[in-house]
Amino acid sequence: MKLGILIYLKTLKSLNLNDNNLTGSIPDALTTLPQLQVLDVSNNNLSGPLPVFQSTVKFSSPGNLFLGKNITTGSEGNGGNGGPSGSGSNSTTLGGSPFGTSNGSSFVLAGMIAGVVIAVVVFVGVMLFQETTSEIWES
Repeated sequence: MKLGILIYLKTLKSLNLNDNNLTGSIPDALTTLPQLQVLDVSNNNLSGPLPVFQSTVKFSSPGNLFLGKNITTGSEGNGGNGGPSGSGSNSTTLGGSPFGTSNGSSFVLAGMIAGVVIAVVVFVGVMLFQETTSEIWES
C-alpha cells in the first residue's frame, strides 16, 4: 500500500481504507501520524507484518487473511516490534479476521463444498426433469 503524501498530514485523525481491494503491506510510516485515532483497512488483500500503532489508535483489519503473516512460509509476522505476534495494541485484530485465519480458511472450504453440493443437486434435478419431459412427449 503506497500512501506517499499521507505521512505528511500531521493532523489526520481518521483514515478509512476499507473495501478497496488494496494489496501489499501497511507502511510503518502510518505509525508516525501524531493525531491518528482510527485506521480501518478491513476487507482488502493486505499481507505482511502489522505495524505497532499507539494505544490511542483504533485499528481495524478483519477480512485480510494474510495480514500479520509471511505469505511465502505462512508463519506469523512479528508485529513490527521484534516481539511475538499479538503484542501491542493490535492484538485483537491479528490474523486479519475477528475469527482468526484458520476459521477464515474454514469458511472458504465450507463455501466451496456447499457450492459443489448445490451444483450436483441442480445437475441431478435437470437430468430428472429432462427424462420426465422426454417420457411425456414419447407417450
